[in-house]
Amino acid sequence: MTKRNPLSQIFFLVLMSTTFLACGKADQFLYTVKNQKQKNLFCDCPADFTPTSDFSKCSRESKISPLKPTNPTLILPGDDGPYYRAALYLANTDGDPNWPFVTVSEYYNGRDPFMLDAKNSTFPFTTISTIDPVFQFWHRRVTGPERVSIKGKLAEVWYTKTFCIDLPSPKNYLIHVGADNKYRIKIDGKTFAICDMDGCFGTGVLYNQSLPTGKHLVELKFINKDQDSWGAAWFEIFDNSFRDAKQARFGANMKVVYSSKSLVGDFWDYSDEICPEGYAYDVCSKDKTCTKLEYADCRK
Repeated sequence: MTKRNPLSQIFFLVLMSTTFLACGKADQFLYTVKNQKQKNLFCDCPADFTPTSDFSKCSRESKISPLKPTNPTLILPGDDGPYYRAALYLANTDGDPNWPFVTVSEYYNGRDPFMLDAKNSTFPFTTISTIDPVFQFWHRRVTGPERVSIKGKLAEVWYTKTFCIDLPSPKNYLIHVGADNKYRIKIDGKTFAICDMDGCFGTGVLYNQSLPTGKHLVELKFINKDQDSWGAAWFEIFDNSFRDAKQARFGANMKVVYSSKSLVGDFWDYSDEICPEGYAYDVCSKDKTCTKLEYADCRK
């Protein structure tokens, strides 16, 4: 049997120990770097939340079973009455977390419309004169060939339609809403805008609002209060600024992200409440559940 030199055995043990320690340090270093990169570059989210596709926010979906929807009603092209004044009220609500924003259509305190947030505080908004050329563009969007309105088949009934919007990037968008006669808008289960007066058709609004990347559930609810005439409602999202809106002359001047015009020929989901506050009827999911969409900031 061959005997090893004691010095060679010592050298072998030292070499193996050094190699083992070096590998351990290297593995630990790579592990630390990898996790630090994930935390900094890929968004560290609270429990039960996952990063959005651009890693700028965290999101979470919660689901519950809805009540049984009522019989659906066909969505038809909206009324093209010349009395619509179009969405020429530019409401700068971005940065105001106090949803919903309420439009009072009656002349109040020298201003028409009078607009409040959920704390009954006013917020900045401007109007465009009917003699301004841009007025004709916005007027056509709700009355002419480019109209994006929709209407219910019967009067005196609240109709609701939920639709999905997938936003490619987090930024300020313009949200265009209006109805004859009344409307209520929810975004991700939270009430965003309300006009509960019979004359809401005269106070369509363009809201400036920041929204995060990813899926959003928008619920459009409206009622027509005149049995002798058709009603209409509209909802649009534009990837534009107020400056763009005030200079628009043609459809190509506005970048449409979503338009309720695409709903014509579809069916209203229901004519009563089937989801609790904070949830929206997710017609985009296979199981058609009531879904709550929540967004949170990445942890630092």
